[in-house]
Amino acid sequence: MIDVTCPQCGTIFHSEEAHVGKQLRCNRCGRTVVIYAVEGSAPKLPILAFARKHRTDRLARYSANARRVVQSALLAIVVATAAVAFALWFHQPAMKTPSPPPMATQQTAPAQGEKSAQSVDPWQVISEEPAPAPDRHPDRTRRKLKPPDDLRPTYYNSLPTGTRIEKDLGSEGHGELSVENGTDEDAVVRLSDLSDQTVRWFFVKSHSSDHESQVPEGVYRLLFTTGLDWIESEDCFRWRPSYSEFERTFDYREERVSDGLYYHRISVTLNPVPMGNVRTRAITREVFLRGHQRVSLQRQ
Repeated sequence: MIDVTCPQCGTIFHSEEAHVGKQLRCNRCGRTVVIYAVEGSAPKLPILAFARKHRTDRLARYSANARRVVQSALLAIVVATAAVAFALWFHQPAMKTPSPPPMATQQTAPAQGEKSAQSVDPWQVISEEPAPAPDRHPDRTRRKLKPPDDLRPTYYNSLPTGTRIEKDLGSEGHGELSVENGTDEDAVVRLSDLSDQTVRWFFVKSHSSDHESQVPEGVYRLLFTTGLDWIESEDCFRWRPSYSEFERTFDYREERVSDGLYYHRISVTLNPVPMGNVRTRAITREVFLRGHQRVSLQRQ
């Protein structure tokens, strides 16, 4: 016989050894008591209870592994998304601001026949944009000229390139001026000093260039008018005349040094070209002809 003691209320029960491992219910407190081979030894779990415990442990381990897999997958997705976003941001094209178009180059050069040497005061002058066309003929009404036809004329008066509109003033200098007219219209260029006295005044046909030499030392303004059908008695174009002036002045200086004579050679274009650094502005016919005595600007 085996004595089985209820651990809760202390009631003692007697059982056969054949019932070892089974359970009985205490009729005093109602607790389930396991029958041991020897009283007080560790209980032996039933086979069913052990199987349930083993299955619970496997489920816990499986859940922990599944959570780790899900967490790793989420982390990988976050890292991949961040990498793609960084790559798109890093390789996006930069916005570039286009350079304004230019118009003329100016440099210092040795005089012809003199010893060549390094430039003393080099700089560049390049028109960035053509002047906006003002009123095509500000004084058309008072000059009583026939309004120009909107259609480009087929036959019109065009002078040879280099033709003088007025006699040159001063030819003792070494300065040079080159003017390129890349527009579809003829041009008349006027180089005048700050007192509006004309130094050079000449014609440049469309898509041609002119070179002037022996420009005396001084500070000059460069003005020009473009259009078609030159009216010599009026010093203006009949078809779509416009008037412009370079915003900066042109400084012709000369310096004689031990190895030669240095002077300025200036080249300008009347049409926009790349890398320009000086602008032109629109002016009126009165400003273009200011100081010119041959044409009266008085109202009729």
